[in-house]
Amino acid sequence: MLISIPDIIKKSIKIYRNNAKLFLKYIGLMFIPGALIATTPIITPTFISPALNVIGPLGTSFLIYVVITIFLSIISFWISIAFIRAIANIYQNKPQESIQLELNTAKTAILPAIGASIVAGLAIFSGFILFIIPGIIFTLWFTFVIYAIAIDKHKAIESIKVSKDLVVGRWWEVFARLFVPGLAFGILIMVITTVASYPIESILEHTDPSSLLFATFVIISSLIITALSLLLAPLTTVASTILYIELRNNPVLPEVKIPSPITETPTKKRE
Repeated sequence: MLISIPDIIKKSIKIYRNNAKLFLKYIGLMFIPGALIATTPIITPTFISPALNVIGPLGTSFLIYVVITIFLSIISFWISIAFIRAIANIYQNKPQESIQLELNTAKTAILPAIGASIVAGLAIFSGFILFIIPGIIFTLWFTFVIYAIAIDKHKAIESIKVSKDLVVGRWWEVFARLFVPGLAFGILIMVITTVASYPIESILEHTDPSSLLFATFVIISSLIITALSLLLAPLTTVASTILYIELRNNPVLPEVKIPSPITETPTKKRE
């Protein structure tokens, strides 16, 4: 029987609470690229471009931002794969590897994960172009691509098939188990980050947008929101990891058609 929605939420919170020390280490690693991505749009045009004193047709700030963002996104992706593996080991009661070892193992999954994400993304995009419903269906089919690569070391194309097979035959069950915990944790993140950023937003309303002080406060606000989001985001990662493992351990069994018994038609006796 597939795990219930309340159990996913309860187990996600329990795993986070019982492994807070380990999780904080991963969160600290993810904060570095996350904070840089969040602040690069402010830092680049304010500090870097004037220092370089160069201009391009697209704008030097934009080009620098794109390069930095791609590089940092790959770093963040790498850490996330290692984090998913750590969560899976905890949930399955397997020996916990060191962060360094998990990161070394996750290196081999980066290219397959990027490749699978691109293929799945193109399929989802095509689905939305054709019609909204196919796009939604494809999105759910390919939700577990990264988890299949990170946890079970599937190859890129193989992970797409594995992810789809986990969903087919129980689409609504999987959708509910992804949507409800994600919504609950998402609302929690939104409320906390909104409340925390309110004081700085109030200060920004009374600060000259062209001043260096304004840019500084925007950077501080971005760092606070990034930190709080990263502190709570593991709840959704844990929930998705739990669901992937439960789906994998409880596959949809093919229907077995039992042939109807053959009944002999009575023959009339000759008189």
